[in-house]
Amino acid sequence: MSDTTPSREAPAPTMATESPANSLDVYYIPNINNEEKNYKSNCKSTLSQVIATLVESLLMVVLGTQSVMPTIVLGALRNNPHETLSLNDYDAAWLGSILFLCQPFGSVASGFLSEKFGRRGSMTLINVPFIVGWILLYYASSVTGLFAAVLVMGIGIGFCEAPIAAYLGEIGEPHLRGSLLCIMCSAVSLGYLSTFFLGSIMPWRTFALVNVIYPVTTMILFTQIPESPIWLIHKGRLKEAQKALGWLRGFVEPRRVQQEFDRMVKHIEASKSSDRPKGNVESQDDGSCESKFTVIKRICELRNKKLYLPLRLVFITFIFTQCMCLQAFKPYLVNILDTFKFPVDSKWVLVMIGLMNFVGSAMPLFIFRFTGKRQLILCNQFICVVGVFALGLYCSFLNDTLDTNSDWRWLPIVLFAIVFFSASTGIMNIPWMLMGEVFPIQYRSFANGLCGAWAYCVTFVTARLYLPMEHVLSLSGMFYLYGIVGILGFFYFLFFLPETEGKTLEKIESYFTPHHDKKEKFTRPKR
Repeated sequence: MSDTTPSREAPAPTMATESPANSLDVYYIPNINNEEKNYKSNCKSTLSQVIATLVESLLMVVLGTQSVMPTIVLGALRNNPHETLSLNDYDAAWLGSILFLCQPFGSVASGFLSEKFGRRGSMTLINVPFIVGWILLYYASSVTGLFAAVLVMGIGIGFCEAPIAAYLGEIGEPHLRGSLLCIMCSAVSLGYLSTFFLGSIMPWRTFALVNVIYPVTTMILFTQIPESPIWLIHKGRLKEAQKALGWLRGFVEPRRVQQEFDRMVKHIEASKSSDRPKGNVESQDDGSCESKFTVIKRICELRNKKLYLPLRLVFITFIFTQCMCLQAFKPYLVNILDTFKFPVDSKWVLVMIGLMNFVGSAMPLFIFRFTGKRQLILCNQFICVVGVFALGLYCSFLNDTLDTNSDWRWLPIVLFAIVFFSASTGIMNIPWMLMGEVFPIQYRSFANGLCGAWAYCVTFVTARLYLPMEHVLSLSGMFYLYGIVGILGFFYFLFFLPETEGKTLEKIESYFTPHHDKKEKFTRPKR
């Protein structure tokens, strides 16, 4: 094999040991011999991918801080006569949900930005609206100013969706991909914990100013990691792609990753060819799928089952996971916790919940290889359903009858800890991980943008309707309602959610075609 890097115009070299051109496995080399995987077997390869993931994870910390920012602001301003910006229930309902209203617009746009500027380039630019949002929040002197700050933050969060999931899905090897995605998702929970802790020890304006440090640091660190080699190949920048792949496989010389690189190039070229229209069907420049207008073309692509079927899976999964993680409750958690009359300050209970989120989100890093994603989400979905129903029963029969100093007052604290720990361990992060695994390369940015937009639409609707629904159903009724949704989610996961842990992207993509092993689809490969 030649050690030289292929030129932009030169076709990828053909190798006798290579899989057929229509293979979908562009990232990984199955059944390779020891000589071929010499760079994969050392710690440097793992270290380089972990470093890239940790830099990206700092952006996820920023995302986490902004996602639960309304919890701190509403806890300080809702119906508080001592604040000049005191918010009534109507304003609070909008402030608690408007963050998720504008995120879908950013999510849809993120797919196009990710394709134009690259995964790393997009994630670097995303920090600009984050910095602006925190500064606007610090200087807000009216309700309108608060809304403006939250709107900017929401759009910035939406911009994250396409590049974040795509980047990790494209740089990681199969045996590391689940762990890398787990590190990234744990960073979101670390952002939650940071927000709850800082919000409990300092005024909300100071809290906003301190959080500017995160996105500024993130912008600097992103200059030190490579762009996704898959995106670079897709854009024809082959020399840069091979150099980036060498960095990600242990800081080795580009020639050391020649075989994996050749497979990437060959498949991406084959993938492009397979998606071109055949004959004269859909080839007219009349506004059809081959129109010059990229947006129309992307919308038309939704009819392709390679995109539609995994998109439907992720959409439905988001509905059940967002509800079971009590996302709609989070903006109002301070006030909800106050109704339980805990023997400790509710703000410290909030810190405990953040800690449970963080610890729980880190657990899959150690247990994914033993349980897989499917078993983990089923187990934790069941635990969360039991915990949510138990909270409803406590509200119905014990909360108003117990003495203030009763030991039973600690029960809801324990139940909240169990629910949030289980949700972050095996529910909250699963759909975000699926986004980096189930979509083919040519649709990945667009699909991830749509999935992020959908997730935030679900969160916006549930968060915006929370207060009106609580007035009708009461707090206990809300727990019962979400418990019922959790039961439906359990059966959906049982019958339709495939196992993706430890499997190549080629195998995962085959699950959305008529020809696949249905038994293997729901089982975890042997370690």
